This record gives sequence, structure tokens and C-alpha cells, in this order.
Amino acid sequence: MVSCEEMRGAVSGLVGAEVPLVQHVGRGRVVAVDSAGVELVVQGVRMPYTWERLDAALQRLAANHTLGIDELGGGTDAVGIVSLIAAALGRSVRVSPAAGQVVLLEPEGRPIHQYSDMSGPSRRWPRHRRAVARQ
Repeated sequence: MVSCEEMRGAVSGLVGAEVPLVQHVGRGRVVAVDSAGVELVVQGVRMPYTWERLDAALQRLAANHTLGIDELGGGTDAVGIVSLIAAALGRSVRVSPAAGQVVLLEPEGRPIHQYSDMSGPSRRWPRHRRAVARQ
């Protein structure tokens, strides 16, 4: 997994470059990269991102193996973060524009957030829930 320091190096070479936006039409432009963070113009709005915020998003991506726009709030701010990470990580991620997600190609370990199918009863359900589900 890419650390925040490696992402700084990758993003510093993108100053002035256009970044394709995930799940949105158009491109964002990297305006500035400094020790405080990154500034990206997304859909005409200048969005400042601190390195701490981008590092938290990278850690979330490493833990869950996916990072989506909806997970980060679904706004222009989230579109910029996911798009910037997709551009910085390049070939180590797969971008799913329809879902608005970035997926790690070679994840390490199991994802932290597991999703379960609650369409039917399971042994972990309380007895009264299982009885209601059978009816």
C-alpha cells in the first residue's frame, strides 16, 4: 500500500495536470502541492486537502480494500479525494466509475468492514427473530 509520503511524491509531479474525476463528467486540475496539503479544482470549486485527511483516506482504503465517494460524504469534496487517490496510485488500483469507487488490486489481509446477507435467518439471530423469519 502506498504511504502518504509516497503519495506526496506522486502528486507533486501532477501540478498543473488534469485528473479524471470518478463518477462525474469532466476533469479536476491540481493547482498546488505544498507541505500543508494539495489544492484541487473540482467542477469549478477550489478544494484544499490536508495531508492528514488524505492519509486517513489512504488508511481507510488499505483497511477496507475499497474507497467510495459515498463513504466520504458524497459531495464535491469526496469526488476530489477519490479522484486524486486514483490518479496518484495509478496501476495499483482499479477505478469503478459507475460505483464511484477505487478498489485495490493487490490487497493485504482481509477487509475490516464486512458486509453480511441479512435476507434470511442465521444462528446468530435471537430466537424470536428466527421464528418471525420462518413465518
